[in-house]
Amino acid sequence: MQQSAPEYNAFQSGAPGSARVLSEEHPSEATPAEGPMGEAQTVHLASGLPRLVLTITVNLLVLAEVFIAMYFAAQNPDEITPIFFKVLFTLLLPTLVLAFVAKRILARRGKR
Repeated sequence: MQQSAPEYNAFQSGAPGSARVLSEEHPSEATPAEGPMGEAQTVHLASGLPRLVLTITVNLLVLAEVFIAMYFAAQNPDEITPIFFKVLFTLLLPTLVLAFVAKRILARRGKR
């Protein structure tokens, strides 16, 4: 019988980017994976929730902006590319600037 490597399951993890090693003998018992300095990595959901909400919101806004740009570009098929980029970047630039500022504010609030 072949020996299989331990399974890494990110869904049972306490932090994004960290995994829990599931033992073959006891698959329900998981131990936290060690970080780069050897210590276990743990992050509470409450500290990452505002950042998660910000990320999802910005992603939805960018998707909506692409749809809006496609709609306006489709109105004039002769100049579809310039209109698409003109509308998209006009909407996208303020969204990305505000997202950057909001991310910085959340990072400062998290350090306190």
